Amino acid sequence: MKNQVFKKGDQFPIAASVAYVSGEIVLEGSLGGVAVADAVNNEVVADFSGVYSLPAVDGSYAVGDQVEATAAQGSVQALASGDLYGKVIEAVTVSGGDNNVKVRLVG
Repeated sequence: MKNQVFKKGDQFPIAASVAYVSGEIVLEGSLGGVAVADAVNNEVVADFSGVYSLPAVDGSYAVGDQVEATAAQGSVQALASGDLYGKVIEAVTVSGGDNNVKVRLVG
């Protein structure tokens, strides 16, 4: 196909508004993923699928809970008013910022 940009749409480069570091939550507009490598020249390659262990805002998370990314905190939290970032795959209670939540990205 002449109009195909990527064979698979799991990972691709996007403009980066901040200097993302590999493994960090990437949030650009409503597009959310995880940085595959450090951002270079205002561009970051991000993964928009898969399961990642990510920092989370304090609270209890159940399997299937929907979460949103918080760009300012670099973490996830229960979906309130933002865009769906992913779904929790393992129940956990986060307290004091010491725990991560396993999240399946929805890309």
